[in-house]
Amino acid sequence: AFGDGGNDISMLRHAAIGVAMGQAEKDVKAAADYVTAPIDEDGISKAMIHFGII
Repeated sequence: AFGDGGNDISMLRHAAIGVAMGQAEKDVKAAADYVTAPIDEDGISKAMIHFGII
């Protein structure tokens, strides 16, 4: 799961792999398994490469 807002914290904790976007607040990043680059810097793509999905 990918998230960047406080409303995403429970989803990031519940997901098998929770990824916080680089622009997220500290509490969101703390709830994630991995922090990627901001969305404007291709963060989703970079996370998918990191995990070997693409």
